[in-house]
Amino acid sequence: MITKMKWLSLLPLRSGIEAGDGPPRGWAIVATAISTLFLATCFPLVHAQNVTLDSISYSSLPGERVRVHLSLSEPAKEPLSFAIDDPARVALDFPGVTVNLPRKTQTIGVGMARSVTAVEAGGRTRVVLNLIKLVPYTMEVSGRDVILTLEGGQTTQSRDFIA
Repeated sequence: MITKMKWLSLLPLRSGIEAGDGPPRGWAIVATAISTLFLATCFPLVHAQNVTLDSISYSSLPGERVRVHLSLSEPAKEPLSFAIDDPARVALDFPGVTVNLPRKTQTIGVGMARSVTAVEAGGRTRVVLNLIKLVPYTMEVSGRDVILTLEGGQTTQSRDFIA
C-alpha cells in the first residue's frame, strides 16, 4: 500500500483542492525568491575572486620620477590608496583581487622607490611601495592597468617674498 504525503499549509485553501494534496501555494514562490537572492549575492563575490594581479613592472622617467605599472586579469576599478610618512610608503588596496605573481617583493631602486610588495589577505590584495621619502604621486586606471607615477625627490617650490 502506498501512502501519500500530506503537506501542512497555513495559506487559505484553493477551491477544489483539499489540504494536504500538495505543497503550499507560496512554497514555489518563496523557494524561487530565496534561490534567486542567493545566486545574485554570491555570483559577484565568486566573479570578483577571479580577478588577479598578474604583473608589476616599473620604468624610470626624467627628473628622478618612477612609473609603476600594475596589470590585472580583468578591467580594474580604482584602488583605495593612502600614504604614510614614517616609514615612507604608498599603499594600494584592491578588494576582491588575488595575487598571481612569481614573487611577492620586487626591488626597484630607482628615484624615491626602494621596492614594491604585493600581499593577499582578507579578500583583498594590498600593494605597498616602499620609498626613501614620501613624494607626491598620481594614479591612473586604464582598462586592466593601474599606473602609479612617483614624483622625483627634488621638488622645487617657488616662494614670493615681499620686501
